[in-house]
Amino acid sequence: MVYFMDVIHTKMVVQAQNKFKINRRNNNSFEIIGGKKMTRFIPVQYGKKTYPCGIIPKITEIPAHFDVKSIEVSGSYSLHTEYSYKARLLNSKLMQKYPILSSCHNRMVPQLWRSEEWAEEFATFIIDLVSNNPNPEIIEIHPPFKSYCKTIDDFISRYKIFENKIHGRFPKTIICLERYTLK
Repeated sequence: MVYFMDVIHTKMVVQAQNKFKINRRNNNSFEIIGGKKMTRFIPVQYGKKTYPCGIIPKITEIPAHFDVKSIEVSGSYSLHTEYSYKARLLNSKLMQKYPILSSCHNRMVPQLWRSEEWAEEFATFIIDLVSNNPNPEIIEIHPPFKSYCKTIDDFISRYKIFENKIHGRFPKTIICLERYTLK
């Protein structure tokens, strides 16, 4: 199962607070209720950004793009994986172990979900990156571009390979497909 996530800016949460009722579920999540919809949010600490109305995230976002050499965490965290936004060096000692990930790029901007082999290698990269750290609560992944992953069926078949390998190592970790909203 894949969860979907929007990147929510603090301003958007404030706007939601003014329009909808916010119910706290427990110390690390809340629901926004409006009309017939109810959405459960798990606040994740992103850098030094703060949430409104006393919301204190219990999970910290940890970068895990392809230029990250290692991570060192304590406590609950969300692993924010490669998002294919800018050029990467793709030459770290860790990345040298992953020839498919390193070779799938356009002008050094990684191309995500290029093949089933890519998905398998991506899962292995994450497992190696986490190494001796606690298991992540959440792994944030990003969708491919249509220019190299033509259909949703292509993406889903590749994703299933990734999910099976990740859940074989991190069975309780939520895998979340992030969709970035600019407005």
